[in-house]
Amino acid sequence: MFKKLIILFILILSSNLLAQTIVLSDEFDNGDSKWNTGWIDASTTSVTVSIDNTGKLSGANSYKIAVTNGGVEMWRVQRVSALPLKAGHQYTISFMAVADKDNAGINVLFEIAGDPYTKRIDDTVTVNTTPQTYSITMTATENVSDNFAKLMFGSARNNNTTIWIDAIVVTEMVDPTLITQWGLSKEYNVNWPILNTSSTAPGDASIGGAAVSGWKGLQGGFGQDVEISTTKAIIVKGQIEFVGADAGDAYTPIRYALTYQDSNTTLQYALTDSATWSHRGNHFGYEFTPRTGAGVMANGAGGGGTVWTVNNGNWASTYSNGGKPIIAVNQAPRNAQIIAGKYNVAISVQAINDTTNEVRWYMIETSNKYWYGGVVQGPATTKKFNSIIFGVNEVPFTEFKVIGMKVDKGDPIVIPEAPWQSYYVDQWGLSKEYNVNWPILNDSTTLVGDASIGGAAVSGWKGLQGGFGQDVEISTTKAIIVKGQIEFVGADAGDAYTPIRYALTYQDSNTTLQYALTDSATWSHRGNHFGYEFTPRTGAGVMANGAGGGGTVWTVNNGNWASTYSNGGKPIIAVNQAPRNAQIIAGSIM
Repeated sequence: MFKKLIILFILILSSNLLAQTIVLSDEFDNGDSKWNTGWIDASTTSVTVSIDNTGKLSGANSYKIAVTNGGVEMWRVQRVSALPLKAGHQYTISFMAVADKDNAGINVLFEIAGDPYTKRIDDTVTVNTTPQTYSITMTATENVSDNFAKLMFGSARNNNTTIWIDAIVVTEMVDPTLITQWGLSKEYNVNWPILNTSSTAPGDASIGGAAVSGWKGLQGGFGQDVEISTTKAIIVKGQIEFVGADAGDAYTPIRYALTYQDSNTTLQYALTDSATWSHRGNHFGYEFTPRTGAGVMANGAGGGGTVWTVNNGNWASTYSNGGKPIIAVNQAPRNAQIIAGKYNVAISVQAINDTTNEVRWYMIETSNKYWYGGVVQGPATTKKFNSIIFGVNEVPFTEFKVIGMKVDKGDPIVIPEAPWQSYYVDQWGLSKEYNVNWPILNDSTTLVGDASIGGAAVSGWKGLQGGFGQDVEISTTKAIIVKGQIEFVGADAGDAYTPIRYALTYQDSNTTLQYALTDSATWSHRGNHFGYEFTPRTGAGVMANGAGGGGTVWTVNNGNWASTYSNGGKPIIAVNQAPRNAQIIAGSIM
């Protein structure tokens, strides 16, 4: 939203804005010198414009807009001035205004010509009978030659209202939050040059060259130590871009880190292809190791994970970072691949107490084809930061880019919701509880989503378990839906006592699928299931009964998914089959 600033504040502040350049200014004292183009829809509005020489605002003259009928939209009455934008630069438009009645409106735009008319600023300020100065700021993320600054005065809101404006000023400066000190990371500076030159936009950086194996590291320095507290987080955000290849199932094709590196490192040979930070190691902070495709999650000292602490170590290594994994979060949709293109990236770190920080992060492909993000609290290896670092490996990329990367302080970032895409269950094995009577029949030719167990007709439970490959959370607005077909082969069930039991559960994460695609494929851990068990009745047989009575749907609470005595839960409903006393017969069932 816009900011209303009194004139005294602007005058005091202006003495400190030495880096600003005025790129547009109009006091109207010599007529309409800058804003000498515009448009009034004469067919739907009634407006008189003039130069008022009564000293209504800051100078001898002001611009006067007397609106009798403003039409149905504000853009029916507008003043326009060409204003090109430069990437990485911050623009502030300020102006004075007053009206002859309260609640008048001026719509302020930076708008790129074309269809659609892309807007960089689109704010409406409320103008009253007391003169005020209004100020709106934005940062350009790209060079724009055909941008226009626009003030609009139309709409019924301004009917029978006179508005005066004056002292319209647009200033330009390098956005002070953008990271401008870029060089190769000393740890990984031999495989690619840095491509930054004096013409590179502030906040941007890139490394590239022939597709060669080995890590390539790009490090941005903040130019100061940024300290966090329990009320203010550090926030680093921008875009990255992979050029030349998709990552497929590669092992951690990108690793990046937010760190404090001890202050004896300096940027050498800036704005040459050899620009490099002078010192390796001694990093403190957090390392991010997103997974791609069905590839292996990053692993090292302390196990596997996708966010790691860095404690006086190598920012990109999972063995020599001096820390450990603090959370394991897979990407979304399930097994999504890191593909060539642009990604929005953000990290925030806020202190919880003296020993714990909260880390939030996301890395999201701009059309939401890949999502990696989350929130975790972990050891506070540092309370200050001065570097953001990126490294790529494994994949034959030809260039890696950083776009509009900035550092700031404020509230922690909000993590966008992960995208969802339905998929076939592809992790099948024998249930550990009941894995001795039949083998699993899956092999490399089995269709994804299919599974079977079978053998000689023997007594005793036989259990088949499919894993989702991730935890699927439900909410008040989104349900989990699991559906498909099952088939019984070789016999009808008649009046048997619960010939099939099945369950939808969460099993604690220490279970893994062992010996996949062999007849011994089995989930490694029994018990510790939470969820719901289904025990359909067949024929005139007895309804499932156990602890708590009888029923056909049961809760499972830290128990055996198939047992009505040791499931830790109880029946919650009893529903007989239809038609009355229908039997489960051999064949396919939805």
